[in-house]
Formats: sequence, structure tokens, C-alpha cells
Amino acid sequence: MAEEARALAPDERCPKCSHRKASASQEACARCGLAFALWDPASTPRLVPLDDRAEALWKDAVSAWDNPTAHDAFLKHCSMAGLLPAAGRRYREKLDAHPHDLVAAQMQKRVLAMATALLGAPTQKPSAPFTRSAGFWLILLSALFLGIIGALMFKR
Repeated sequence: MAEEARALAPDERCPKCSHRKASASQEACARCGLAFALWDPASTPRLVPLDDRAEALWKDAVSAWDNPTAHDAFLKHCSMAGLLPAAGRRYREKLDAHPHDLVAAQMQKRVLAMATALLGAPTQKPSAPFTRSAGFWLILLSALFLGIIGALMFKR
């Protein structure tokens, strides 16, 4: 499918998702909703391709298509390497070529779930609560000391 997508003229496919346009006058992509008139090629980020290891794992997954272990290895590597968008494109290309492929549909849903989970993951470690800091204990001990001094001075 990737070869077929590359073989078609660029204006025959959506520049975002590579879905085939129904006609040249079509205003938006039927799959992803991209409004073609608003698309600016200069501001579009470059698509990140699979690295060599991911390519090898993809070939393994394709050759053993019904083997979930091969797909697991491919997705694990892509997740760790930050290549989930490229992995999703590969499964989408399979679905474009074979719309009723249950494995490709399941794997594409899994890529989407993995990417969605990464969106909600914190990007940095949260800071320790103030009550765990040295400043908190300094303030607490100072207040305790001043309270004792005040109680002794104003004792009647």
C-alpha cells in the first residue's frame, strides 16, 4: 500500500493521512477531516520514518501476521523509540489495502490507545510536597521555639 500511495500523484491523496481523494475538487479529507484549502505544506512537520530496528520488526510482524508476539515486539520498540505515529501509519496502510483485516484494525486501535496514554503521562517528575522540604521544618521548629519563649516570658 505504501508503494501505491507513493505512486499516486500527491494531489490525489490527503497530505495528512494519505487517504485517496474522491475527486480533485474535494474540499476536505473524508478520513481525517483536513481542509485542503487551509493546509500549508511549509508548516507541516516532517513525518518521522521507522528506524532500522523498527523496519526489521515490521518485516517480522508482516511475515508472521497472525502472531501477536511479533506485533507486540514491533509496538514495544516503536513506543520506546517515539515512533508510534510511524507504526500507526504502517497499520493504516495495511487497512487501506485490506479494509477487513482484523489484525491491522486491532493493532491500529492499540497504537491509538498507547499514544493516548502517553499524552496523559506527566512529562516531568512532580516536585515533593512542601511538608517534605527543609524549609517547612525550619519554619515549624522556629514557630515552636518562639511559642515556648513567648509562653515562658508571659507566664503569669
